[in-house]
Amino acid sequence: MNIIRFGVFSAFVGWSATAVQAQSGLYGSPEAIPMNQAGGYVVQTAYQGGAPGPQLAPNTASNVSYGAPQAAPESSSTVAEMLSEPSPCKQGATNEGQSPCAVMPSGGYMCQGANGDEGGCGGNCCQPWYVNMRALYMTRDKPNKVFTSATQAAQVNQGSFTDVPWTWGGEVTIGRRFGCGCDWALEGTYWGLGQGDSDGGPGIPGPYVTPMTFGLTDMLGTTGGAGTGGAQTANQWFDGSPDHHIFRTFEVQNVEANLLRTNICGCECSCASVDFLMGVRWFRFRDTFELEATRAADGSAYAGDEICLHDNITNDLVGFQMGFNANYRFADCWKVFLTPKFGIYNNHMNLDYNLYATSKATGTQYQGSSQTYANPNYPVHTSADGFSFLTQVDLGLDWQITRHISAEAGYRVVAATGIGLSDNQVPYFGNDTQAIGDIDHNGSLVVHGLFTGLSITW
Repeated sequence: MNIIRFGVFSAFVGWSATAVQAQSGLYGSPEAIPMNQAGGYVVQTAYQGGAPGPQLAPNTASNVSYGAPQAAPESSSTVAEMLSEPSPCKQGATNEGQSPCAVMPSGGYMCQGANGDEGGCGGNCCQPWYVNMRALYMTRDKPNKVFTSATQAAQVNQGSFTDVPWTWGGEVTIGRRFGCGCDWALEGTYWGLGQGDSDGGPGIPGPYVTPMTFGLTDMLGTTGGAGTGGAQTANQWFDGSPDHHIFRTFEVQNVEANLLRTNICGCECSCASVDFLMGVRWFRFRDTFELEATRAADGSAYAGDEICLHDNITNDLVGFQMGFNANYRFADCWKVFLTPKFGIYNNHMNLDYNLYATSKATGTQYQGSSQTYANPNYPVHTSADGFSFLTQVDLGLDWQITRHISAEAGYRVVAATGIGLSDNQVPYFGNDTQAIGDIDHNGSLVVHGLFTGLSITW
């Protein structure tokens, strides 16, 4: 009986061991897949019928896992592309509906086309050096009228001369971009206009007299400045003269250095962008007025001699300016631009004012002299400083011809206040050298005209 009981117990234990073995992965409930390198568990839900059970890996400092190491999940391919995608502003995103175009803004940045290098500048889109060369054709606003002459027979008939010419000039800008993404630039600019000369008569018939009073202005060398008030005063040259002639000239020079921060609004390859600039400028405006007259054949030893009233003033504006350059690309490789600059300046003015006569026979010069004011006296050389504002606005059209070359054309306006003009220095009384020495500098000036040029980057 005991033998029978022992056999039944042994059979039961053997059956139980078989059931436990089934739970190790052959037929039982879902098994735990070993820990991967990240330390997590993945639950296997499918039965692996007939497959061997998982093998335990040694527990070491460098490998704490069970079974074969499992790779960590990879990031989404879309996210990876977004993270690695270059900035569209710096790599040449094009406008919707437009083909890639190597657009050159101020400073020479070139955008890479949407199809790799096609239409762009390749891998390195920063071309740091640039030069811009322009031809200028400009004039100034008409000066104030100075009534220099009147018809001797009808003195209510007065005349003046205010014509000014258009004159050619040139401009060159050299700059270099720097900084991350070449978003900064330093540039220097020079532009100037050739001397604009114009001459003519007062526009009325002669012989002439002058409405200006020179009866107290002696001509040294004839009366010795003794103040006789007689035949050798300046009025004897101007009055009764068969010929009054007026000359006017002007000249403009400009030098400036600017620091630019590009693309503060928009980006190079978008339709619109704005660059900010700040710097210093020297602007010179020289203005000259001359009145010449031939002495009438009055039987004196000075008949036919010439008298000249020479009035030349130079304005040197030095100061600080700010501005911006706004661009809008309306078609492939075509854009319009607007560049205003605003500045505050100290205006240092120098005036040279003289009255003298020249002998037609010998070339001897007779110096004019005021009978009233000995200090200063002719010639008057004086200077003064004033406060000026200056604004320059360029409006133009730019065509990108190649990756490195663009052409442009436009119109420029320069307006300044607090300017000393030659016509403002002429006194009513020609002997009033004291008034001449006090420079009038509340005038305004407008210089305007066309420009066209080329830009090159490398």
